[in-house]
Parts: sequence; structure tokens; C-alpha cells
Amino acid sequence: MQELNQLKAELIGKFCFGRDSHASFQLYRSGVYDEPACSSIQDDHCALVVGFDATDNQLYYIVKSSWKTSWGNDGYIWMSRNKNNQCGIATRASYPLVAHWHLFCDL
Repeated sequence: MQELNQLKAELIGKFCFGRDSHASFQLYRSGVYDEPACSSIQDDHCALVVGFDATDNQLYYIVKSSWKTSWGNDGYIWMSRNKNNQCGIATRASYPLVAHWHLFCDL
């Protein structure tokens, strides 16, 4: 719950984060992504959290990837919330600078 409260307090707008692009993440198509083996300290891909929601008692972040609309759910993934910083979603979170964020995240 602490992770969610921290992110809610900071989520004025979108924020970038570095995350582990675990093999199962790369194959994601739909549903709430929940991968216990995804590292919370290894990050090798940038993504953009654009919101959060819940479905069927599953809390999730709405994340836009730079892999375009052919990947995932039209370019998005629903990543499980409050799962021990799964895939490092809160490890290197930062606000994108509007003038420069596109240089680091092709979103």
C-alpha cells in the first residue's frame, strides 16, 4: 500500500520509469501483468505510467511502452500494483521534461 500511496502523491501527470523487460513482459498481450520473477532492481527499458485503475479486484498501473501499438494491448500494458515494486516500477521513477523526455523514451 505504501508504494501506491507514494505514487499517487507524486502522480500529478505522467512519469517515466526504467523497468525490467522480462521475457514474459515482451510477450504481453492483455490482462493484468503479474510476473513474480520480474526484477525490481534490474532495468533495461524505459516506459511511461499514464494512470492507474482496477478490475476484478486487481489493481494495476496503465503503462505506455515505446514498442508502439503492435506490442501489448495497442502499445499499453496493465502492470499489477502493490506487488513489491514489480519490474522496478518505483525504483527509478521520474517526471519527464516536456522539452526533452522524448530523447530518452520514444513514446
